[in-house]
Amino acid sequence: MPRSFVLWLHGLGDSGPDNEPIKTRFTSPEFEFTKWSFPSAPNNPVTCNDGYVMPSWFDVLEIPVTAGSYSTL
Repeated sequence: MPRSFVLWLHGLGDSGPDNEPIKTRFTSPEFEFTKWSFPSAPNNPVTCNDGYVMPSWFDVLEIPVTAGSYSTL
């Protein structure tokens, strides 16, 4: 029975399954019964990348990212 839950969200252009190995770094006993989830963002055009379609949780308007440089999809 899981005692804790980790929802791991990947970065721009990455995928959930590519991040799954990170859980092997959490070796302390507190993580023994942890349930992990590694979802993948949907593919969307990303403004800062000239509209290139890639896995993205939201549209990034510019880099560096500031409080006003993103848009919800």
